[in-house]
Amino acid sequence: MVGPGAPAYGASSTPSPSPSPSASASSPPKTVTYGMGPSSKGKLDLRTGYTLLSTRGGSIKDEVAVVNLSKVPLTLNLYAVDALNAVDGELGFQPAAADLTDAAKWIKISTPSGKGYVKLAPKQTLYVPFTVKIPKNAPVGDHLAGIVLSSVATGATPGERGSVVTLEQRVALKVAVRVAGELKPKLEIEDLAATYEGSLSPFATGSAVVSYRVRNTGNIRLGGVQQVVVSGLLGDAVNAADVPDVPFLLPGASATITIPVQGVRPFVLMNATVRIFPLSAEGDANPQVDEVTASTVFWAIPWIVLGILLLLLLLLLILLRRRRRGAREPVGRRVRGSGESQGALVR
Repeated sequence: MVGPGAPAYGASSTPSPSPSPSASASSPPKTVTYGMGPSSKGKLDLRTGYTLLSTRGGSIKDEVAVVNLSKVPLTLNLYAVDALNAVDGELGFQPAAADLTDAAKWIKISTPSGKGYVKLAPKQTLYVPFTVKIPKNAPVGDHLAGIVLSSVATGATPGERGSVVTLEQRVALKVAVRVAGELKPKLEIEDLAATYEGSLSPFATGSAVVSYRVRNTGNIRLGGVQQVVVSGLLGDAVNAADVPDVPFLLPGASATITIPVQGVRPFVLMNATVRIFPLSAEGDANPQVDEVTASTVFWAIPWIVLGILLLLLLLLLILLRRRRRGAREPVGRRVRGSGESQGALVR
């Protein structure tokens, strides 16, 4: 990602030329610096990425500026990859060797060589056109790819038997493509669960851990502001503090989220509620999306307090039992006569 009017920068050892990243067999590598950014008609512009809108079967032309800021010539890999959400929802780009299945498959970069790399003289800026051609059967909604500029270096690990390590360093620009049609924004909360973790002190509060999965079941990118509340039967509600936003999820993607809620008093049967207020990506024009709510019940048993109560109850039962035995015990007295002791019961 780049800032307005400035290229994304990368620094690495000298790369090797190839349509896809490959190892360089050069002598000790030199540190080089390079960058890229959106451009128009041979000039860097103020965009931070590409936001494109097209109908099915449409074609869009654009341009990327590739900059060599080093004092040595460079050969850099330039290619497109699909974006994806990780398990925690963070957005990233697939490796260079991954199969192209979405928007990256629609992008054709017209490098001077006609292959997946560019050669740059020292301090040179090269403006490379590319075309995004939308298939006629493309799904309506949002698709996200990245144009990547990378260098590849190799090196051996220390020791006589060290293995060769290949390192690719990349900078990327987002290419967001929206295929025109009926937009269906929707988030869902799945697998909501909560557990309680008490304190050793009978007078202290505990914490609840609320976990769930947020899935984008619509056809546009969505994130959200979320609220997590834990409450008891007596209505003692506790809001989770510093709850992060739901990251922007691609259609079909999901994020697994775990939120701790501190200061919870155990009221045996508790309720955890998650509310998400969906947000669309900046600059997107989307229909309104209703908030999403899900709840679950869980046990919050104060085991320390319960153990103390059981111990007190046990002591009370023992005392009551002893008092009952004392009330039923016969009282005897000794009667002297003819050298023998005889007992008479007095009640």
